[in-house]
Amino acid sequence: MTAPGDTLYVVVATLGTNKRKQIFQDAIKEVCNNHALLRREVVVCHWDACTSWGLQVADYGAWAVQRKLERGDESFMWAVEPTLKSCFMPWGKAT
Repeated sequence: MTAPGDTLYVVVATLGTNKRKQIFQDAIKEVCNNHALLRREVVVCHWDACTSWGLQVADYGAWAVQRKLERGDESFMWAVEPTLKSCFMPWGKAT
């Protein structure tokens, strides 16, 4: 949860060209601005995935949770559940 005046940092893996980075950055900012409080700055940070193991872990965790929510497939949750604190769907029920 953010409050007015906060800065929200969104870290994403590098996507290749500068044009693709800008398109991705604009999309993230649009979603954040449409679903969050006003008067908050959104900073998108691009990191090369191969240099940050944390991005790879976060991506795997998000993928495993998505499979569980959308398909009912829990076979990859073994790596996520020991540290998963909550799971919510801010835009409604998974389809």
